[in-house]
Amino acid sequence: MDRLVIMVSWMQAEFRLTGIEQIGKRQVIAFWKAHRDMAPATAYAYWLAVKVLWGWLGRVGVPPMPRSAA
Repeated sequence: MDRLVIMVSWMQAEFRLTGIEQIGKRQVIAFWKAHRDMAPATAYAYWLAVKVLWGWLGRVGVPPMPRSAA
């Protein structure tokens, strides 16, 4: 959950989001690009957290994966 809070907080600051429902592929990809130096295992842990969020938001499919984990 800590990783999810960190990720959503970053997205909110970067995109001036007013609600969690505004998170989409664009925000997730921007997060990966801004954090390219992340270790593959750490990026995968973040991806698992955003995957949970994706389910909560009712999004179809899976969220974009970081390139290091793809």
